[in-house]
Amino acid sequence: MLDDEFPEEVRRLKPRNVRISRHVERLLGDRPSDQMSEVHGTGHSLRPDSDSLNSICCAACGQTEYLSRAHCRCGHYLHGQIEDEYLAWVSNLRDMHEMIARDTERRLKPVRRLSLFAMPLLVGPMFFVFFSTTTSLTDLIWLVPGFAILAVLALADMFISRHTTESSATLETVSFETFLLTRKV
Repeated sequence: MLDDEFPEEVRRLKPRNVRISRHVERLLGDRPSDQMSEVHGTGHSLRPDSDSLNSICCAACGQTEYLSRAHCRCGHYLHGQIEDEYLAWVSNLRDMHEMIARDTERRLKPVRRLSLFAMPLLVGPMFFVFFSTTTSLTDLIWLVPGFAILAVLALADMFISRHTTESSATLETVSFETFLLTRKV
């Protein structure tokens, strides 16, 4: 538009001092508008408590924000930060599982070697039963100690490897919701 189409009064117009109510300014953050008087103060901004499950501490400015916010008031991307925390948590769980699995394997080696002592008690009477023409009860009774040793070793194996099975079950069922529930506990 050309300058001559507007009257002179319009060209001299100055913007009005528009003031948003204090409640809206409080919702928008810690930065009050220029027109807000110093008498009223900045007031408390609506930020979550730092120990809340629904809060995250911004890595850039250190202020707490709600998890539902995509960006902090300082402009930092919060969703990326929480995803990085989640990935670090899952990586830590995997590392812990690998450490538990290595420790379990180290502890299970002697138990598995002890099962070799049960083999002569099982294999010897089995050969005798299969290759003899008559089978007696005493031949079968020699199998009982072998089976008893294997049963005790199987229970010991289950007892030692229980932490590994719990850790693998936790690792299989890990989700983002689990992370959110356990991150502040």
